[in-house]
Amino acid sequence: MRIIKERVTRCDVITFYVEYDRRKKGHSAIENLRTWPWDDPKAIDKQLQNNKLKPGVLSAYRIWQLVQLDFIDIMSCAIVNRIFKAKWYIEDGSGRALALLQRMLIHQELWHTAWAYIGTIPDEDSDFIQKHPDLLGC
Repeated sequence: MRIIKERVTRCDVITFYVEYDRRKKGHSAIENLRTWPWDDPKAIDKQLQNNKLKPGVLSAYRIWQLVQLDFIDIMSCAIVNRIFKAKWYIEDGSGRALALLQRMLIHQELWHTAWAYIGTIPDEDSDFIQKHPDLLGC
């Protein structure tokens, strides 16, 4: 795993996700996105839900890393974390991670890489972290 950027804020990660998701679905931008309460994970989750976006993991971390994953890194991941013991869990509602892995294996294109955000500093006030206290030790 290659770290591209060490300290990425929750605001930056969620803004990237929200803007990408809205564009992908052909929806207009959220006008007040930059003014969301970035220090309050519960309020962020409420904003995500109000805009029909997935709450939980994104608001659960204060700080993230932007990383580049190679074949070995991706093979160390689980797409569904209840099924496999894995070093990493990929939150991938779209199936892109699985599709990339399949392509790498089927076509022997092991040189492909994936970009990802990895949460590094959890927020103890997050409902997600409170339901998964084992993540506090990460």
